Amino acid sequence: MADLNDLQSRRDALVKKREGLVSRVRTGDKTVVYDLSQVNEALRELDRQIEQARGTQVRRVRIVSDKGW
Repeated sequence: MADLNDLQSRRDALVKKREGLVSRVRTGDKTVVYDLSQVNEALRELDRQIEQARGTQVRRVRIVSDKGW
């Protein structure tokens, strides 16, 4: 497993790269839509690994209801 500094630098590089990405490209009458969910998933995974390296726990809130809305 990578150390905390390495994980943080990977995350920073990915955030910089994501800022330059476009989700839609239009050329003439053609439009291409790109899915950026892979980048977002990679960021979530890096965040999880950073929290593990720090020794802190990722907090999750789970709401359960048996009465509907």
